[in-house]
Amino acid sequence: AYNLKRVINIIGTEKLTEYFKARILLLFLSITENKQKWVQNVILSCSNVA
Repeated sequence: AYNLKRVINIIGTEKLTEYFKARILLLFLSITENKQKWVQNVILSCSNVA
């Protein structure tokens, strides 16, 4: 909590909020990208069986 207070005092709440939003968006995009790759791999493996 102490370090979070320091960051807020240094850069402000608006910039910190923007940073967290960007990090969450990147996390979401990487998860969805990995999920898409996984689905493609499953589809390819199923088509190879048939």
